[in-house]
Amino acid sequence: MYVKLADEGRALRDPVTRRLLPPEGAELPETEFWLKCVNQGDLVVADPPQPADAAAKPPKGKAAADTAGA
Repeated sequence: MYVKLADEGRALRDPVTRRLLPPEGAELPETEFWLKCVNQGDLVVADPPQPADAAAKPPKGKAAADTAGA
């Protein structure tokens, strides 16, 4: 699951690596520890960021066909 810190001022360590979670979020396993952090409000489940090259590609479908013919 991909999670982010609930507040910018929060700091939370990974119990295995002992490193702070990055403010932009991280992909973490759905373990009892991380689910407890979500339930307590320390973390929120979020959508993972899109890769930079995926954002530059034109959309597929009808909208792409409309712009191609213009």
